[in-house]
Amino acid sequence: MRTVIFKLIVSTCVFAIVAQAQTRFPQKDHSASRQQVSRPTSDQNLATKAGANDFLLPGQGFASRKATTIPAQKSITSSIVSSGTPVESIVQYQSFSFGTTFTLHAFSGKYVSYLLPESQIGVNGLSRDEIRELVDLTDVMYAHMMEIVGGEPGGEGLLTIAMINPGYDFGAKGWVGKKGVEMYEGYGVRYRSDFLEGCVPNPVVHEMSHNFDLYNAYISHDGNNVHAWTGFLIPYAQYYSQAGASWHGNVVSPRTLLDQAIDIDLDAWDTAGTTASWNQCVKSGSGCADREIYANETWAGIFLRYARLHGTSAVKRALRYVITYKTAHPTPPATAEAKNEVLVSAFSAGAEANVACELNSWNWPVSAEAQGQMAISFPNQNSLCSDVDNDTYSPASGDHNDSSSAIRPNAVETLNGLDDDCDHSVDDVLFRELDDVSADVHSAQYVSVPGHIIGHTATADDSDSYQIQIDTPRSLNIWAKGMGKSFSGWFELRYAGDPDTTAPVYLPYEIVGATVIPFDRAGAWILTVRPWAGAGEAYELFLGKIDQVVSPQLQIIAPPKLNTILVSVTTDQDSFKELTPTSARLWAEGLGFVAEQSFQPVMTFKLKLATTYNIRLRTQLFYADSPLSSATKSVSTGIRYKAFPNPPAGQISPIAVTPKVESEPRLKTNTRSQKVRSLRAPDLGLLRSGPQ
Repeated sequence: MRTVIFKLIVSTCVFAIVAQAQTRFPQKDHSASRQQVSRPTSDQNLATKAGANDFLLPGQGFASRKATTIPAQKSITSSIVSSGTPVESIVQYQSFSFGTTFTLHAFSGKYVSYLLPESQIGVNGLSRDEIRELVDLTDVMYAHMMEIVGGEPGGEGLLTIAMINPGYDFGAKGWVGKKGVEMYEGYGVRYRSDFLEGCVPNPVVHEMSHNFDLYNAYISHDGNNVHAWTGFLIPYAQYYSQAGASWHGNVVSPRTLLDQAIDIDLDAWDTAGTTASWNQCVKSGSGCADREIYANETWAGIFLRYARLHGTSAVKRALRYVITYKTAHPTPPATAEAKNEVLVSAFSAGAEANVACELNSWNWPVSAEAQGQMAISFPNQNSLCSDVDNDTYSPASGDHNDSSSAIRPNAVETLNGLDDDCDHSVDDVLFRELDDVSADVHSAQYVSVPGHIIGHTATADDSDSYQIQIDTPRSLNIWAKGMGKSFSGWFELRYAGDPDTTAPVYLPYEIVGATVIPFDRAGAWILTVRPWAGAGEAYELFLGKIDQVVSPQLQIIAPPKLNTILVSVTTDQDSFKELTPTSARLWAEGLGFVAEQSFQPVMTFKLKLATTYNIRLRTQLFYADSPLSSATKSVSTGIRYKAFPNPPAGQISPIAVTPKVESEPRLKTNTRSQKVRSLRAPDLGLLRSGPQ
């Protein structure tokens, strides 16, 4: 039996992940018994040293990071340098944050190289097999970020992620716009359970987002705007990849991440309506702290809302517009107004529509010049701003079904298999606290799962207890927020069969907002909520089921013959609720995405490799140019014949050779023939684009 107590500042985060919380809101310990998380002031970062940023702009810091291989005759550990992938070597690394030189083991994949000290490898650290998985997953994330952004960070060679110890836990740092990440050496072990669940550790995603910040100077606002870009790219990359994000091995689904990021970023902004403005709260980067509106979060929330409304293709087209603009204008715009002009134009180009009506409904500025240009480029009415069913809401303002007036924001949710109130959760029936809900766990108020609770504190010491029924052991997504402002407080879960004697188990105070909670037994559970702010504190609590992400099955279906691999990809077609995949791509460790073919429930890839070494394969389903599944867990081809040593300087590594795709797919009877395409990594230009 156990009780789980969660300490929360709910609207001060996006996900139940410490990196995301630290990304947006620096933490402050207000008291020994009441650890809270403050809203941001001027900077959000992963650096733990007071006053330090988690990023460096070009020209800052020490000399550009260097990682020079130690000649074998000078290294007493040269015997452990491995063949195959990731390529392991011993390097001398000069830190760009501290200027110190470290001797590290480099594990190099297709796009990234992890640099670890000897102390973090083996018994007290990560096994080489775990490092191999981490490198490959991060390579996949790099490829996905590259697809979203349409470019790569500056700098030569691989993106190095150096795990170092300068004498204290400094958090993490990353270059803005060029390759290079540094983080405290213990982060590999700290986030082991997350990458073993298929999610790149959140500090790594955060700092890589800084590296991929190629456009922020052109489309953001004035002031401290670096984390406006990361506020967009972190949740969007985790959504786009369909991997979601993890905290201690509990994975928050990709759609949940995106929806909650938008909700939390824009809750205070939407609540304020026209009483807040871009000029007041965003332009200078200072925000409107008295109303808990923050410039970076608002900017990121608007971009994410646009992305959710228009889809992946529009995001990619919008950022390609910025690429073109940047090429034609090497000097970034000088004013916040000019930057916003580029952003609005990019939104219009991405959506291929006049988006002025959308942005106006979101209280975002559109200049008269921009409106005039969009009217010329796209003279037709924007259908997303039309209210066809006359319920006062359009798709742009959150109506998920504009052909039914019964489905709209603020509608009454009923048990009908539909999202009546357009809150991205089906059948989450609302319980609104009218009379005071009892704090007594023996008299808890029953609420359904999924469920939506709106409650409040009657007195400064008030708490509310709710009962939920768990039919079978499973996990729920639980998150809370204030009503138009941040909420500070805690909630606890107790198994109803023993509500009084169970000893509480505390989770770290960094866990804020939404989190995935495992319920280890069926039966009734008691959830108690207690805000800290005193009487009259309103809160919302959401209890949601975990979204199931479709995952195909990949297996080696024939014994390897010399340098040929035969791979089968099988998918249950009945598992798709909304969209059917249009294609599947094959990922080869150290090589990237190497092949693509049109979707069938059963597909076969036949790869002819240039060498005979052990590699890991993954597959990912796509709808047009958007991932529809995460990259599957890796499947090893097995150790075959001989291992290739690391090549001498100047020679090509065996993993640098693009495989040849020779076969036709294996198809079911009476299905049309389809060709397999080879993708020469890292050029993904052969990927099709199409409707969302």
